[in-house]
Amino acid sequence: MPLMRRRRRKDEARRGKRREGRAAALKLAEALDSSTRERLEALSVALAQSPRDPSLREERSRLRLAQGDVSGALEDVRAWLEVAPRDARAHHRRGEILAEIEDRVGARDAFERAADLAPSRAQHHAALAEMRVALGDLRGGLASWDRAVALEQENGGASAATRVGRARARMALGDLAAALEDLEAASSAATDPEVFAARAEVHQRRGEWQLAVEALTRALDLDADNPDLRTRRAFARLRGGDAVGARADLDRVVAKAPHHGEALLRRGELRVAQGDHEGGRADLALASAASAELRVPSLIARSASYREQGAFGSAQACLDEVFVLAPELAEALRERGLLRMSMGDSSGAIADFERAVALDPDDYLSRIERGIARWQTGDRRGALSDLDRAVALAGEQSEPYGARASVLFEAGRLDEAIADLDRAVELDPRNVMALIWRAKVLRARGENERAREDLDRAIRMSPDSAEAHFVRGVAREEDGDVEGALADYNAAVDLDADYALALEARGRRRWAKGDVAGAAADLERAASLAPGDPGPRAALGALCCEVGDFTRAVVELTRVLELDPDDPETLCRRAEALMELDEVDYALDDLDRAVALAPDDLRARLMRAEARFEDGDYEESLKDYAKVVERDPAHAEARYGAGWTRLELGRAAEALEDFERLLRSVPDDPRALVGRGWARFLVGDVEGATRDLTEAIAKDPYYAEAYVFRGRIHLEIGEDEQARREFDAAISLDRTDPAAHGGRGFAYLQMNEPARALADFSRAVALDPEDTDVLVGRGEAFFELGDVDSAAADFEAALALNPQNAMGHVGRAAVFLFRGEPERAVKSCDRALALEPDLGPAYLRRSQAYRALGDPIKADEDLARARELGLEEE
Repeated sequence: MPLMRRRRRKDEARRGKRREGRAAALKLAEALDSSTRERLEALSVALAQSPRDPSLREERSRLRLAQGDVSGALEDVRAWLEVAPRDARAHHRRGEILAEIEDRVGARDAFERAADLAPSRAQHHAALAEMRVALGDLRGGLASWDRAVALEQENGGASAATRVGRARARMALGDLAAALEDLEAASSAATDPEVFAARAEVHQRRGEWQLAVEALTRALDLDADNPDLRTRRAFARLRGGDAVGARADLDRVVAKAPHHGEALLRRGELRVAQGDHEGGRADLALASAASAELRVPSLIARSASYREQGAFGSAQACLDEVFVLAPELAEALRERGLLRMSMGDSSGAIADFERAVALDPDDYLSRIERGIARWQTGDRRGALSDLDRAVALAGEQSEPYGARASVLFEAGRLDEAIADLDRAVELDPRNVMALIWRAKVLRARGENERAREDLDRAIRMSPDSAEAHFVRGVAREEDGDVEGALADYNAAVDLDADYALALEARGRRRWAKGDVAGAAADLERAASLAPGDPGPRAALGALCCEVGDFTRAVVELTRVLELDPDDPETLCRRAEALMELDEVDYALDDLDRAVALAPDDLRARLMRAEARFEDGDYEESLKDYAKVVERDPAHAEARYGAGWTRLELGRAAEALEDFERLLRSVPDDPRALVGRGWARFLVGDVEGATRDLTEAIAKDPYYAEAYVFRGRIHLEIGEDEQARREFDAAISLDRTDPAAHGGRGFAYLQMNEPARALADFSRAVALDPEDTDVLVGRGEAFFELGDVDSAAADFEAALALNPQNAMGHVGRAAVFLFRGEPERAVKSCDRALALEPDLGPAYLRRSQAYRALGDPIKADEDLARARELGLEEE
């Protein structure tokens, strides 16, 4: 179970126990025996005669508190403190009363005063420790627990309760080994099941599920009818791979306590995991009815069940109810993100994952999902950054290792993937998915025998695992055993008729065999599991996109649109395929129609913003980004896109505000730091820009773009050698980044190494033929090397693509001068200066042209202006 949900339920459990305690106290008061009533009456009479007697106040406050008369008890303590302000017992009693009414700050202060007045009394330090921990002061709480334990040991030995308290503080601080030492010491003669329950919690955090089961079994030996302990053991058994034992525990709890909400919730989740979605959802609904506190987790679990079955409408309905009850819940946002990913809305999913992480930065599960979503949308470095953080946060949990291994595998980093999967299996030997993934990686490394062993082991441990059969089918297909592969895909579908991947794989296999009807049937079934794909050919088109056949995808999706021309989802999918084919105009036509049909569909509008940006239509792109941000201010991708679009439009101050707001919602995001850094540079804040880019690199050392922009800053301020080093670093991380090659080309040009510059510029042009700045740079390199014709061709090509490129006009002027056409050189410089009035190279080149025309006055004026701008005559 996610940590956040566990903590929330523990808080609710504690509050419930306090409510039960108060109710019990009231019942006790109703049944108070006559001697106690008589004693209270006698104390009242005695106090009337001796109102300043602290012993009388102490006794009556104790009896009143036990009776549930909090106000009366507090009144006695106040009177007691007036008489004996330095009596530690009075301050301690006051702390107990304030804790009862949940005034934790007041209780802490009272216990702190008691401990100051009687530093040798362990009970004061123990009570203070509890309040400090409750208020989040974990280190202060641990210090108080240490003092309480030391004092008790001086007086014959620390009690089990004190050791358990210190162990829980140590657990909260992550010192599990020390916590276990305390609990082992407390276990030697323990008769309180709480000692063993706490030990189980330590083992759970360390992933030692069998030891957790053993500890909870000892706790149940002391309290066999405790449904909470049995439910906890069921969870530990399940995590240890004993689903049968877990189910037996949960069935027993529900049989004896039919309204035990936690057990119903657990059993519902287990039934869903075992494929019994209907029965599982029934249990989850009963859990919600049994306990209002479980309504939200029940709805989230039901949403996940519906999502897995492809019933996206029902899943969304559950989440809609969740967000009414808990608008800012990381777990709910994570589930909605998964739902959006299932429906193809990756941007919306990432926005949900971003918000979930912002709400709970220590929730490693949200970081895993955001990492996977980022990976699927092409943000590889962001994905790995998230998964690295998830591993660091999760401690002894195996899931993050498996998730990170899956993306490392796709990135071709097989050795790292194997290391992660080995660790995942070490932490949880019954982790079937880790075994399956390890088999995939081993096959990629050519270790087919080991891969088969892992798959066999996975199937032995979980013979009904459709995933294991599916992976074996993939392995057989790769080995050329296409019939065996088809048999495995059939087995996977037989085991799980809703297994979309297996259906797609079988459809693909049937398609390759020419069985179009069979393929269509499978893909229709896959589409029915994902209603966001409208119709059979939509699924086939999506499959074609997945395998890189974008032309076929366009054909299939066009046929879908002939049947349903008003399906915005299919329009968006076809637009994606068209973008891959560089058919931006046609893609924009589809996206315009999608937005017209579904004006509230943020995905369609965001895609159009991105397409318009690619097409160079920055003003219209910004309008779409702004619309997305208006409807969803927390939409990170839209805010990020808007910032860069404003930078393209020369509106750096506004872009800076975009990145500032993005960093407030997603702190330390390397991409946003790069954007803010470049915006700061453009508004003149060089120091702040460098600091942002350096911080981005510290957060993600593999983020090539951060090095590129830091290199650009060094280039702009004349630090050419340092700029080159930055571009070297970027290229070492991503050899296909045209910006890195182009930047290094400019650095070499500044360093008077035109041959090296030419090589880098040519590589950049090959990667991005429409980058006019790089074309101009290559033209300058050609010119420096004496190849004037090639230089002229590059300048003309750049200006044909972008007539507003001022340096392209300056380059043409150099060619005209070389060819003895100074008048045309002057006109080209005039055009450049009309575009950028403070462009130093244009003044310098025009000065040379005027001098060639025999006009020294104008030549000197332009030369002076060039010098003002930091340039000297060549």
